[in-house]
Amino acid sequence: MKPLTNHWWAFFFAAIFLFPAAACAAAAPPAPTPTPPRALAPAPVSATLRDTVISFAREHQSINQDWDKLHADIAQWRTGLKACDRSAGQASLNSFAGRGRDITVQARALPRAPVVRGISDQIVAAAELEDLTLRQLRDHWQPEDTELYERVDQDLAEVARNLGQASDDLNSAARLTDAAGRESVKEFSDALQSINAVWDRVHQDYDSYHTQQNSAALVTLNKLLVTLGDVTAAINDLPASRATADLVFRLAEAAGAEDQALRNLRNPKAKDSAQTEADWAVVRTNQVRLAVRQEVLDVINASAESQAAVTEFQKQYSALSVEWAKLNRDYDQWRRTEGGCDRAQVAQSLDGFVTRADTLRERANRLPTGDLLRAVREPAAEAISTESAALRSLRAVWRPFASDAFKSLEQEQDTASNLRRQSAAGLQDLLLRLSISAQEIQNSSK
Repeated sequence: MKPLTNHWWAFFFAAIFLFPAAACAAAAPPAPTPTPPRALAPAPVSATLRDTVISFAREHQSINQDWDKLHADIAQWRTGLKACDRSAGQASLNSFAGRGRDITVQARALPRAPVVRGISDQIVAAAELEDLTLRQLRDHWQPEDTELYERVDQDLAEVARNLGQASDDLNSAARLTDAAGRESVKEFSDALQSINAVWDRVHQDYDSYHTQQNSAALVTLNKLLVTLGDVTAAINDLPASRATADLVFRLAEAAGAEDQALRNLRNPKAKDSAQTEADWAVVRTNQVRLAVRQEVLDVINASAESQAAVTEFQKQYSALSVEWAKLNRDYDQWRRTEGGCDRAQVAQSLDGFVTRADTLRERANRLPTGDLLRAVREPAAEAISTESAALRSLRAVWRPFASDAFKSLEQEQDTASNLRRQSAAGLQDLLLRLSISAQEIQNSSK
């Protein structure tokens, strides 16, 4: 036998290895052609459930509309509360402080002739005190700081007292420097000289009383009391013109106080204390007499130049007084009305908003229930409950000029908005699943 040739072996191995592969290739079935998935049909629901969802959607929509209206009304209301903003209060205080500074500048510019210099000093001191007070209020103001307000009230009361005294002094200067006033004072001076001579004898007798004992001292005391009574009667008979009425009053008051102190010396149980008081009464009386005598001499010696100085001072101070009084009236009104912020009206508005929010909350809680609606209903109810609670809290804590008064409400409104969007998205998904159209919801309300 001849050996196999190379061609034969090649054919043999090819048959062994290629035939099975060809057989497998011939036996493999064709690959299936992919087909698109079919849309799932809406899950079948009962007519009752479908009606419930439609009713839910209708009321849900109505609640949201009323809710949006509440938000719009609150926003519009807040734009009208500018007078209650802290910035508005600070602006008013800045204005008061500026006007107080202007008053001080004008007060320092008042005439300073010798006859009115003391009055001018009083007015400048009052203006500087009010200026300082209003600036401190501006720089340290806190709406609820009652202690600061009390200090301001005390300072302004002192300003008013000082201005009242300055006005009285100015009126006296005016009366005593005009021509008619000088003539009446000359007549007053002549009568007063006689009274002072008798009054001096009373004090001489009182000096004698100090050196006497027992009955002799009592006799002297009774005698000088009679004489002092004559002095008092003579004072009351003094010519009390427009220029001298105040002088008569001061003298009569001093004589009356001295008479009472001397009468107390008759009480032996209180002799020591009564003696001290009587001594001081005589000293005070002599001080008043000396002051009146000096004023009388000033008036008698007053020149036409002094009269002109007083008249010019009155003119300038009158113009300043008008502006000053307006500043004080404006500040008093600002305090009384809390800067024009009507607290009662704000409280009434907040009451209305709380009532509307509570009504929405009650409506949300009455929405239809069920497993299918839970994911929609619960966020809506939680949202309106959150906002309703925030409005009630605002009503309880709101004060004029409070910082960030609405910050908490705004934060809770943001939280409620997120919950509302969650509820709305859940409802939209549910309506799509059940193939409920907006038209169907709208038709159901008719």
